[in-house]
Amino acid sequence: MKLKGFAAAAALLASGLASAVTPVTVNAGAYSITYDGAAASDFVLSHVTAAGFEWSFKDVQLQSFAAGAVTRELLLPDFTVTANAGWNLGSSLSSSAGNVVFFEFGPSASTHLTAGGTLSVLNGSTYVLPQTPLVKSSGGYFHGSSSAPLGDAAGFTIKDAKLVLTATAGANSLAAITGQSQNNVAYAFTAQAVPEPETYALLMAGLGVIGFVARRRRG
Repeated sequence: MKLKGFAAAAALLASGLASAVTPVTVNAGAYSITYDGAAASDFVLSHVTAAGFEWSFKDVQLQSFAAGAVTRELLLPDFTVTANAGWNLGSSLSSSAGNVVFFEFGPSASTHLTAGGTLSVLNGSTYVLPQTPLVKSSGGYFHGSSSAPLGDAAGFTIKDAKLVLTATAGANSLAAITGQSQNNVAYAFTAQAVPEPETYALLMAGLGVIGFVARRRRG
């Protein structure tokens, strides 16, 4: 009886673990995005187009009023992008984050925002992107971008991607960073149609005919 009870408990636990992962797949025509819809995340998938997609911020407010350094990590879910049949994802992937507003008031106020993660190209290389500071604009917002080679890959995976926000303020100072739904982390690439073998055969045959005609004319 005890063994039966243990087996039932183990089966229930396994079922619970399996149900905890909720894969979501979005088909964009040339490619598909798959991610865990149940994973803790500070972003929502949005603006999916043929040229890429964006993760929009959930509303976030980080501030320090004479409270020293205050830090918060914003996590993206791990996700995989796979080219659909007849397509590849082009030669490079670019990522960007922008329009995240900051505010600094007082002699010891400062704000910082860094971004990083890991890119694994299907049947290719893995790139660890260390936490890199975004640039502050004179208009009062952060922005930054980076790129990595894909080599016409059929897919890639992004893991452990996150933004780290830090607001620091000493006496008589206020520092704040605000993220809203219009702010985003964007990924862009150029999906390309892969010619079918029959297309290559017709192309080579056509080139052969053109070459034959050219030789006849020269003769």
